[in-house]
Amino acid sequence: MLRMISQKSLKSKFPQMKFWKFVFSAMVRLMLGYAFLFNMFIIIVQSDAVIDIFYDLLALQFVEQLDDIAFQLCKKEAFGDRLSRAGNKKCFHAEFQRQHFLGRLKKIGMFLKMLYFCNLALAIMGLTYITMKQRSGDYQATSITVTFGDELWEKAVVENVAGGFYEHDLIFSMFNGVYVQSGVHDGRPVYVEQRKFEQTPYEKWIGAEIKYCRSECRWVLTHRNIRKSMTSEKLDCDWIFRSPETTDYNLLDVSGSWSAWTGAIVHGANIFIIDNECESESDCNLNGVCSSGQCVCYSSYFGTHCEYREPCPVIKGMISFL
Repeated sequence: MLRMISQKSLKSKFPQMKFWKFVFSAMVRLMLGYAFLFNMFIIIVQSDAVIDIFYDLLALQFVEQLDDIAFQLCKKEAFGDRLSRAGNKKCFHAEFQRQHFLGRLKKIGMFLKMLYFCNLALAIMGLTYITMKQRSGDYQATSITVTFGDELWEKAVVENVAGGFYEHDLIFSMFNGVYVQSGVHDGRPVYVEQRKFEQTPYEKWIGAEIKYCRSECRWVLTHRNIRKSMTSEKLDCDWIFRSPETTDYNLLDVSGSWSAWTGAIVHGANIFIIDNECESESDCNLNGVCSSGQCVCYSSYFGTHCEYREPCPVIKGMISFL
């Protein structure tokens, strides 16, 4: 409107109207437009499916039109005579002739084209930045606690240090514990098993890994020294525990019923995954304080969420001689 209505033409029709108020209203509408674009960008970034984007944008469009709906209701005396008179003022129905200032219009046209280009460039840069951060695992948990079920794999094939193989009964609950994000595989973070009590990386032994395999379209548990058979090739995604098919980037979203390999595929094997980072004392079960995203437990409590109580250091017994 600013490029179509000059101060002179506005004054000729409405002498009592302040031009700065007209400019201010136009700038407010511009800010509302940018707010709509920003909200649309946030919706696109956070949505998991295209249909979610469609519904969210539809709702956003409805919210944006609420002021126009309210204005039309005011004109129809839905909110009283005072607002009806305000909504039916002549300034809202005035028509202005198109101004013929070729030099001015060309400059404004070039400015608007540059503005549109900058908006598009900023949106593309923002989406690129967020996509790269997502692929590097910055938006996922850095430390998790994983609890497997009691499934048993009898005579699992294990590779020793010398490169030979031997059979060993494998209980999947032995992989319970803390896993820390370390690297990226197929565009998603890799979580590496830590030592049981110190929660630090293994030095002599090799820990298990939980990662996403695009060839399987699943999150999988793998171990470098465990294979399905002595004759099978060593594969990058030689899984022993895997999730249902998914495209989720966040491992916490696929906790639940997985499949285990026990010489054959066993469905319905449970796995529980929780984020080790805390936000408040309630995340520490009220047995500690949350400091820098980590639970600092009170004395006599331990665990990533202070969920365990230390056992009694001394046990007293009574012996009777009959």
